[in-house]
This record gives sequence, C-alpha cells and structure tokens, in this order.
Amino acid sequence: MDDPFWERALGELNAGRPDAALWAQCLDAAKGNKSIAEMQYLRDRAKQLADEQAELQRRKRQDEEDAQLSQAMRIVEGLPKGACSNCQAVVLLMAQTCPKCAVRFEPGGRHQVVPGGGAKKAAR
Repeated sequence: MDDPFWERALGELNAGRPDAALWAQCLDAAKGNKSIAEMQYLRDRAKQLADEQAELQRRKRQDEEDAQLSQAMRIVEGLPKGACSNCQAVVLLMAQTCPKCAVRFEPGGRHQVVPGGGAKKAAR
C-alpha cells in the first residue's frame, strides 16, 4: 500500500483509535457488520484525510499569495502619486488611465496626472 491516507486510516483501525464520529456512521451504515464498516471507514477516512491535506495546501498557497499581494501593495503605496485632472482621484504618477473615471493620460493630452495633487485632494 503506497497511499499515505489509506495507511493512516488503516493504522487508526488497527490501533483501535478510529475517528469516533466517522466510525459510528460507518457502523450504522453497515447495519452493524464490522467488516463492511471497516471497508467503508477506510474509504471515507482516506478521502477525509486527503481532503484535509488538500485544504491545508490550498490555505498555504492562499497565505503565500496574500503575502505577495501585501508586499505588492506596500510597494504601490510607496510610489509617487498625483491627482487625475478630470476627477481628482488619487492615481500613480505613471498611470496611463484613471481607475475612477477611465480617462487616458497622454503626453500633451487634455487630461494629465497632476503631481502632488492627490495628497491635497484626498485630505479634504
């Protein structure tokens, strides 16, 4: 047997320490037939353990993604900002469009990012 989840479930049964709630469900579903309950327990417990492992891995990935996003947000927060000449929203000086009103900022164009304007407008 090379499935660690099945091995663990079998170890629990052999040691006489199965998951009590799951064992009760399996025994009930098997109408008291211990052999059938054991097979059901192994299947269900192995799946339960695999699901728990997958959830732990998902949470770990999510935590790593959150940490990366947090780092990116700290970097963005430190970048110089200004104000959109159209709606006065705070935008990055290097922005090409306003995230609030969607105007495009182009060199010599009608709408620009006004350096330093964002801090004053945001404070109001």
